Amino acid sequence: MATVLRTLERGWQWEDRQCSHYHQFWKSKDISTTTKVRLLKVLVWLVAIRGSEGWTIRSKEEKYIEAFKMWCYRRLLRIPWTQHKTNEWILCKLKVDRELLDHVKSLKLGFYGHTTRKYESLEKEIVQECVPGYQNCGRQCRRWTDDIAEWTAIKINEVATAVEDRDHWRGILRAINPS
Repeated sequence: MATVLRTLERGWQWEDRQCSHYHQFWKSKDISTTTKVRLLKVLVWLVAIRGSEGWTIRSKEEKYIEAFKMWCYRRLLRIPWTQHKTNEWILCKLKVDRELLDHVKSLKLGFYGHTTRKYESLEKEIVQECVPGYQNCGRQCRRWTDDIAEWTAIKINEVATAVEDRDHWRGILRAINPS
C-alpha cells in the first residue's frame, strides 16, 4: 500500500509542477477539453502509474487510484469540491469512462503473462512464489498473484497454464478489459 501511495503522491507532485509549468495551456479556452484530457492521460497518468505492475491492489488502493483520477479531472475543469458536483457529472461533462484502474490492471496482467512465459528465469520463480523460505506467523497477506486470480476469475495454477498459449491469454485479457 505504501508503494501505491508514494507513486500517486509523486504523480500529484508532478502534476502540480506540470500544471504550473503549463499554466497557460491548462487555463486556455482555445484548447478543447478533449485535447486536455488526452494530454492529461499522457503527461500525468503515465507518471503516476509507473511501476504499477508490481502493486498488490486492494480495495483501498482502488479507491486511491479512483480518487486521483477524479482529482485530476476536477483540476482540469477547475471545479472545486465545494461546488458539490458528483463524479458522474464530471465524467459526463468530459465524456470519458473510468479507465485508469482498467489500465493498471491490463499492465499488471500483461506483465504476469510476459514473466510467466519465460523459461527458467528468476522473475518467473518470484512471480509464481517458488522462492524458498519460511512464512511469518499471523494472518496471510494478500499476494500479488491474488489480483491475477481475482481479475481473471480462474485459479492461479490454471492461469499459469493459460498464459503459455498467447492467443488464449489475449482472449482472456480482452474479456477482462475490452478497450
